[in-house]
Amino acid sequence: MDAIIDFVTAFARDYEKYLSIEKEVKALCEEVLKDFQCLLSFRVKKVYSLEKKLKDRNKNYNDESDNVADIVDLVAGRIILAESRHFQRVEHILKQKFILRGQIQHPKPGQRSVNLQSRFRGYGGRHLHLTQKDPVKPEACNPFIEIQLMTPFMWGYAIVAHDTEYKKLHGESSEDVVASLELLKGVANLGEIGLEMFNRHFLPTARLSLEQTDVDLNLPKAIQAAEASVRLDENDKQCIRDLRLTDPRHDKQRIEASKDQLLEGSCSWVLDDAAFVDWWDRDDSRLLWIHGDPGKGKTMMMMALISEVTKKLNHSPGLNVLAYFFCQNTSVDLNTTVAVLRGLIYLLVDQEKKLVRHVRKYYDGAGARIFEGPNVLYALRTILSDILKDESLENVVLMVDALDECDVKIHELLDWIVCGESQISPKVKWLTTSRNEPAFTERLGHGRQLHTSLELNSKHVARAVHSFIDYKVKGLADLKSYGSRLQIFVRRVLLEKAEDTFLWVALVCKELFKVRQHKVRDLLEKLPAGLMPLYARMLKMVVHQEDRNDVELSQRILSSVTLALRPLHLQEIVIFAKLPGHENVEDLVGLCGSFLTIRGEIVYLVHQSAKDYLDDDERREVFPSGRNHQHASITRLCMKLMSSTLRKDICNLRTPGYRLCDIERDSIGVRLPLYAQYACVYWVDHLHQAGTISQETFVLGEHCLVLEFFRVHFLHWLEALTLLRKLSEAILAIRSLGSMQMLLIATTVDMFIRSLDPATGISQGIIEEQYDRITKMTFSSDGRLLASASGIDYTIRIWDPLIGVARGSLAGHLEEINLMAFAPLRPWILASGSLDMTIKIWDSSACTILHTLNHSTKIHAMIFDPFDDRLLASVESNGHSIDLWDTSEGIIKHCLEGHSGMIDSIVFSPNQQFLVSVSSDDKTIRIWDQATGTSKSIIEDVMPVLHGRPEDVPTRFSPDGRLLAVSFGISVSLWDPVTRDLHSTLEGHSNDVLAMNFSRDGHLLATGSRDRTVRLWDPAKLAVSNQLDADPLAITAIVFSPCGKFVASGSDSVIVRWDSAMGVGNYVFNEQGNSYTRVETLIFSPSSQILASGFSDGTIRLWDYSVTSVSQVTLEGHQAPTSAIIFSPDGLILASASEDQVIKIWNTATWESFDISDGDPDCGFEYIILAFSADSKTLAVSIDDRVQLWDVSTGTCQTTLSPLEFNGFPVEAMTISPDGQLMAIADGRTVKVWNINDKSIIQQHELFWGGKLSFDAEGSQLETINSLIRISPPFNTSGHESVSITDSYAIDTKKEWVTYRGCNVLNFPHNHRPHKYAIHNNLLVLGSEAGIVTFFHFSSTVAPPHI
Repeated sequence: MDAIIDFVTAFARDYEKYLSIEKEVKALCEEVLKDFQCLLSFRVKKVYSLEKKLKDRNKNYNDESDNVADIVDLVAGRIILAESRHFQRVEHILKQKFILRGQIQHPKPGQRSVNLQSRFRGYGGRHLHLTQKDPVKPEACNPFIEIQLMTPFMWGYAIVAHDTEYKKLHGESSEDVVASLELLKGVANLGEIGLEMFNRHFLPTARLSLEQTDVDLNLPKAIQAAEASVRLDENDKQCIRDLRLTDPRHDKQRIEASKDQLLEGSCSWVLDDAAFVDWWDRDDSRLLWIHGDPGKGKTMMMMALISEVTKKLNHSPGLNVLAYFFCQNTSVDLNTTVAVLRGLIYLLVDQEKKLVRHVRKYYDGAGARIFEGPNVLYALRTILSDILKDESLENVVLMVDALDECDVKIHELLDWIVCGESQISPKVKWLTTSRNEPAFTERLGHGRQLHTSLELNSKHVARAVHSFIDYKVKGLADLKSYGSRLQIFVRRVLLEKAEDTFLWVALVCKELFKVRQHKVRDLLEKLPAGLMPLYARMLKMVVHQEDRNDVELSQRILSSVTLALRPLHLQEIVIFAKLPGHENVEDLVGLCGSFLTIRGEIVYLVHQSAKDYLDDDERREVFPSGRNHQHASITRLCMKLMSSTLRKDICNLRTPGYRLCDIERDSIGVRLPLYAQYACVYWVDHLHQAGTISQETFVLGEHCLVLEFFRVHFLHWLEALTLLRKLSEAILAIRSLGSMQMLLIATTVDMFIRSLDPATGISQGIIEEQYDRITKMTFSSDGRLLASASGIDYTIRIWDPLIGVARGSLAGHLEEINLMAFAPLRPWILASGSLDMTIKIWDSSACTILHTLNHSTKIHAMIFDPFDDRLLASVESNGHSIDLWDTSEGIIKHCLEGHSGMIDSIVFSPNQQFLVSVSSDDKTIRIWDQATGTSKSIIEDVMPVLHGRPEDVPTRFSPDGRLLAVSFGISVSLWDPVTRDLHSTLEGHSNDVLAMNFSRDGHLLATGSRDRTVRLWDPAKLAVSNQLDADPLAITAIVFSPCGKFVASGSDSVIVRWDSAMGVGNYVFNEQGNSYTRVETLIFSPSSQILASGFSDGTIRLWDYSVTSVSQVTLEGHQAPTSAIIFSPDGLILASASEDQVIKIWNTATWESFDISDGDPDCGFEYIILAFSADSKTLAVSIDDRVQLWDVSTGTCQTTLSPLEFNGFPVEAMTISPDGQLMAIADGRTVKVWNINDKSIIQQHELFWGGKLSFDAEGSQLETINSLIRISPPFNTSGHESVSITDSYAIDTKKEWVTYRGCNVLNFPHNHRPHKYAIHNNLLVLGSEAGIVTFFHFSSTVAPPHI
């Protein structure tokens, strides 16, 4: 111990010198790092700590002097950097200012190989061992200085990990720090973007700890708060789950397991290839295409390049991400362009999970449907584009293997890669592989595109194949005990015949493995050179087996696997190849030679080239009757399987409202076997490939197979696809059926299909909510696109209105969008005008901007020429001129000047000659020549005398262009645009005309006015053809009569009394537009003969239907809107409450009244509920947090129940038991039963009252809309056992479902949920915000299915 004691003694003696060094080092670091956001902390080791450390670890050293020599942290510091990307720069600065003596490199942030048991990313940093640059100082006074470079995350993790070990060592509870450790590991798994976000939130905590050491820092709470700010919420996780179609990392592992081992260095030549070097090093080289013939090892090369590129990215500064995808034609999850994009996006998001925010922008509007449907390619392309634009990403490499095994849409993606938005910046690079096909050569093999041909690099490929042959021969020799001479022979033949094809070598060696030594030479001599001749020989061996039954079974297996649209399970092979059940399936698959391979009970073709060889109509050994006939056979089998399997409620869910996420997938697999799932998804695809002749038996005739199947099982089929989460496949399948040529003469089936096709408008999609304020919406001229503009982020979302899926998003405007229009003849072209003083011309199909048309002020009007939509006319706010633009070039063609006042409206004539502009300021109509931009004529003094300037001047041409309709105010003027003569004036509206339009034949003109009427005019007769009254305002009240025969609905100043059986209504009251007579509340009398309504002017109006001529009574007295009215059970009293804090009691015989409250402002009558007792003597009034019981005969308050616990919900209903002893009170979530005498709660139930709350005649039961509550002593406040479900219909609390016995049976789409509703027995009446009243009659004798 002498060396240790001497060292510690010397350190204690020189302690002040070390403190001085610490100050110098800290001052220098603060100076050189002042431009970085960082925290610095330095210290000198304590003497006792040094001594303890040396003694504790001395047993690990043979010589204690070595122990002393290893001390490098007598002076130590931490530099906590806010951003890990600055590590290299800071390290470089420190190495310039100090002498580097050594360093410890922790794993780089982002690497997974760290010294932790759990999968954990991001814990890394650098420990630098330095000395000062001071040659004057002796070595003893220039000690090692240890500086740790850390991020706030690393700092927090180091402290928590240390505390965890310390507490475990001392037997203390470590639950809080262990929980913090797990939170930090979760943060690290978000990826580096998540880490950087955490660092920004956690930096203040690190600063507080370093700067104020006496502060009691609660680190677990600080970690919890910072973690909460960056963690993924459940919607993020669900989005990622829905996005995942396949995990390319698992695909890579599967392919590696199915192929021979990749020999080290066999593909290293590519890294030195000029094209690869150019692609990697140059910023403007963003795409590399590697191409070669089948079997040349492209996929194995791709896997090698993935490893090499990963290494390169790990050694590059910044946040670098690699994503890749392996296309495989044999799997539907791997052979579509949609699958490619979903795979790439998933891999990017799974590595850097905070990138999910770019997916959520579109996912939140459409849900999982954004990843399906006909427009999914555009949506995914937009999402990927947004991700690639993320500023956090430094370098992104995207690699796609086997483009030739993908669908034809891959060419659209390639065009986008080569020319489109994917080349956003030098940070994005693409690497692809494919065969030498003309379509790829045209796009990727010419011009400046980099590409590497395996044929042109044949010497490198040959060298790799030779190494592979050596490897395979050695393996055969070891397994089969080949002698040296046989090894030489085998190697020589393989080299001669392989033609530098890896696959040929692998297939031949697989055959050699099956034969004995003495047959090896004979087999090799007979094997042909080249891949296709080898396939021919393999097939010949299959069809020439001795057992003809084996040949037939092999043929059926090969044909089924070849034509299958995804790899088949062994169980499915039995069904589709019609194999005998007693045979071993794997043995039967083995009869097909080396064409097939089995992995995890799934049967695959050995290679895409094998599928290409077999999938030939001339291959009669595989398809004796031809491919079309085999597709037809599979179709017929699929329909048979579906017909025998599908049925109503196949999973026995027993309720239509079951959520898919609550259904166990295993239970679906039990009810829908794999072969039935395949049949449901792919039967139409097989029918489509069966050919016209084969299709006849399926679609022709009254009793054809397709029609008979649809008649019985159409809904069962949709149910099955829904369970499989493949409902969008039904839409595609129906469209596919509708496009078949044979269907054109199959009238019956054609009519059935067209009745289902969304394009007919019979079955329409639902556009999901955009979650933004929508400022503008417009349809394209063909109705296939819908554009909606957001008032929050000023983007435009493009929708497919048929299925409600967003196709993409257009971003570029800086302020609110107030104008939008699609081009009439080019419906994919969209023009948008914004308050940022620009009009942008977009290609909505590619989600790209074509031109920006700049203006000097905000744009007031904008219109395309309907017959030459290259022309666009625009008018600026307060502008006196019109700009006529050529949108194809983005330039002004003409500037039309002449008006002296603001232009109100512009319109093109149908004959492509005129542009008409109207100004109410200068009282003129100007007619312009489109070709020259000159004014042809002026119609002056056209405007009648108006009070104030009109908001709009509707202007329309008749279809033949002979009449020009212009409306100023309440009349419409018809002009001859050529002669400038006034043809006629249409008068009749009582308020301003807001809109008008001609019918297609020009025989009618429709005008809509502020007077809430629509008038149809015959311009020839100058007469009104029809008048339609409109009531577009929201339904504010709906109520049933006690007898159930009538329903009353109120909206604004309109009341309609409906016959509930017929659904026919008559106006009771109609003063539309009168804001003083807005309907506030409605109620029928107990006899159903009187209808009473409270109005916003404080009046109460009553209509008596007991007499022949309906009489009306108006009650006045309230000074504010009437908020509640109620009849007593005997009908002799009417109670009313108003916002004037007064409750009135009315005698229904004389209509005299008295008040039972004094108008105390503290009563707070903003929300009030009234209820009478059964004997009509007591009135219950709910006000704020209390309920008062009043004697209506004396006008005195008998008792008050207060305070009430409402759980944040107001009282919605009350009822008093017949004996007056109990009161039930319902809010939005609970029903409570009170004992009035002792003011105690005797029962409380968590249930929804649903519009019905009443005691029975004995007061022993309380009934809600779908529950029956028994009220009997001894009282139980929880009372769960006293609640039973009744056979009744209701609406749930969110107004999403109609329920029966508490089970969901009918769903309301989001934009069709009721605003108000009423229920009477089996009749449900809904009132919408659009002013629509809808009646639902449910069967009174038959319950909903399975309930």
